[in-house]
Amino acid sequence: MSTKRGLVREGLEEKLKTKEMFSKADYFSVVLYYKLMKEKQPLMAILPKHTDFDDDPQELLGGLDDIIQSMLTTLEENKISLTDLKQEKVSLANINIFSYIMSDPLLKQAVGNVAISVIMRDEKVDRETATKQVKDALPVLMGDFQEIFLPHLMHLTLPQIFARMERHTIDVMSDALRMLDPVVWKIHNKPNYMHGFKIGEKLAIDLHFEDPVFDSTEGSLDTNDAETSMFG
Repeated sequence: MSTKRGLVREGLEEKLKTKEMFSKADYFSVVLYYKLMKEKQPLMAILPKHTDFDDDPQELLGGLDDIIQSMLTTLEENKISLTDLKQEKVSLANINIFSYIMSDPLLKQAVGNVAISVIMRDEKVDRETATKQVKDALPVLMGDFQEIFLPHLMHLTLPQIFARMERHTIDVMSDALRMLDPVVWKIHNKPNYMHGFKIGEKLAIDLHFEDPVFDSTEGSLDTNDAETSMFG
């Protein structure tokens, strides 16, 4: 079958439609719903289809924090250090780093609830009709959340954490969680330039870190003492 999006095998048109169902904002709505459902809070409207993130709820930041922290916890449980990754003793591609969230039944419910709202929004149908469509689309949507959104989130955030770990000579993931306490500071669409010209925007997720204080009794540096000695 020929379509405006290429040649599609007959009988699999619906799969193509499902894979194009969620916008970038809809994936973030899944994170938001997952957070609200875990905390037993009322669900709110999904994010605007084309959001600039200016007015999105703070709970979204907490949902992203949970996922990022679960990725570090998974690395810790697999006894993987920053040195292992730098020396290529292990590859993130060989680790099921998303096992924590993908095995949670609440995620499936979050994806389903968001998908119902997306279909009602885009196809202008009632809830009953949308619910029937989601039943068939859910496996593909779950797969795309794991294979598209979560890896993108990982590539936007983990390099920031690893760079901060290296800066402070922190090698163990649990130490990074405890001492750096990484949280999402800002979600925004950052201008993308090529040869000095703006060619569009790309998603950016900036993290905030605590400044670690090391126990001087173990012969490590207390960063507060270092700043005092350097600046007066």
